[in-house]
Amino acid sequence: MNETREMRPGLHAVLRFLQHELAQWLEHVDLRLEDLEDLDPEGREVALEVAHALLEALELTKGYELDAFAALGELKPDIVELPAPAGVRTLAVLRFTPAGEATALLGLGADAQLLFDGVFAYLEEGGHPPRLWVEVGESGPIRPSKLPVV
Repeated sequence: MNETREMRPGLHAVLRFLQHELAQWLEHVDLRLEDLEDLDPEGREVALEVAHALLEALELTKGYELDAFAALGELKPDIVELPAPAGVRTLAVLRFTPAGEATALLGLGADAQLLFDGVFAYLEEGGHPPRLWVEVGESGPIRPSKLPVV
């Protein structure tokens, strides 16, 4: 796994567009997933069903925006557990699996998947769990070492 991989400007531009267009949707789903770990199994199941239904609504209403990136790879909404300062959090993300030719263009590894929660990009590659890669800032990516500790 390449810890020093830099985000290419083209990938940053794609994520900024997605951030502008879809971050509110993802945040709306995340509100339904808040404190998911504290719920009993039945409550957890209901919260996950609601979150999945909201992601389906996202695909129905904004799917054309996701399809616009088909030449670069597959872009699908998903619900995943991601590392957080206090352990793991269940979040709504856009899961991007780059197409063969697009991996080099975007600066990603052949087996890489990018998880984007509307603010942060996580990189999953080499069979390793996702790791925080960068914050997608307005003027460019911000490396985790430069992020404030919360």
